Amino acid sequence: MKFADNFREKCFIDWYNAGKPPMASFMHMVKTDDQGDTPSKQTLDVWLRKEWRDRADILDEEVKIQLSSKLIAEKVEMLKRHAVVGKKMQDIALDYLDDPNIQEKLSPNSALRLLVEGLKTERISVGMPDVLEEVMTKTDEELLEDITKLITEGSSEIIIDHDRDELSDM
Repeated sequence: MKFADNFREKCFIDWYNAGKPPMASFMHMVKTDDQGDTPSKQTLDVWLRKEWRDRADILDEEVKIQLSSKLIAEKVEMLKRHAVVGKKMQDIALDYLDDPNIQEKLSPNSALRLLVEGLKTERISVGMPDVLEEVMTKTDEELLEDITKLITEGSSEIIIDHDRDELSDM
């Protein structure tokens, strides 16, 4: 039995949106076409094997790409906000030295902590958004080329963070 292309498309969309269930389950969800006909399980199996599975894989990959891009963009925005907050924390701490109103509200220890934490927050956040945006816009080939360069041209070294928070106990 021949079914119209738009009906087959509707069946595919329904199957995909239902989470790509097995045909034995899906066939009970299929509605009739304009002539009142319903495709058999065998017809649905043929559609699945010949076109739906590959098309669903392509759509799944596109969903992953879009989700990754969205997550990266959200992280970039978050890091930018953190950098702004870190800078504001530093500004408040530095204003403490000159502004009697702030001196009444903060202790010297609080001002120092605010400065140290503001510096840390800004240092951690600045630069990361740029790196993430750069990685997000590169093709797979460009990323592979960068990785290959790092492996073949770079030197291995262990970086130890000597920048521990010695001031945190003050």
